[in-house]
Amino acid sequence: MNKVFVISDTHFLHNKIVEYQGRPQNHNELMFKNWNSVVDKDDLVIHCGDLSAGVGKHENGFEKLKKICLNLNGRKVLLRGNHDHFTNEQYNELGFEGVHDTIIMGHTLFCHYPPKIDEWTKDRYKPLIENIIARQKLVRYVIHGHSHSTNYPNLVGCFNATVERINYTPILVEDIECELESKRKENNERY
Repeated sequence: MNKVFVISDTHFLHNKIVEYQGRPQNHNELMFKNWNSVVDKDDLVIHCGDLSAGVGKHENGFEKLKKICLNLNGRKVLLRGNHDHFTNEQYNELGFEGVHDTIIMGHTLFCHYPPKIDEWTKDRYKPLIENIIARQKLVRYVIHGHSHSTNYPNLVGCFNATVERINYTPILVEDIECELESKRKENNERY
């Protein structure tokens, strides 16, 4: 049976992310190697947004990103994040089978933004996050990205899949759901 993985906020080709988030200088190579070490060609990878950033600052940036993406194992789906500005057709050219704002699979909602309106999101992304919050009522768990800081607390029933928080490696959705279910039981939370 094929596995389902999740990852978020790879920011491929984003030079400033090293400075902004303290990533290693070789973060592009590290994520590429880690991805292909755990994902098989028939596995599904749900990318929760911010695939890349700063592509336009590289000579032949789109072609460089294309080379990376087409050589990443697995079938890939992208959930648009605040840095995902290409057209759906361009993401298809990068090897993504679909581009969405959110996806529900089983008991889990996948999205880019955490289901919380804060100072940063209240003006620009409020309608999108309100939709996420409404859809959250249909599921048990939410897997998202966007909040890079390892100090940002996970919301109840939520898992933040930004690469800084998952060791720059796609993580099995099944493992995340088991972890979230255990936390629910520990805290006697209801669905």
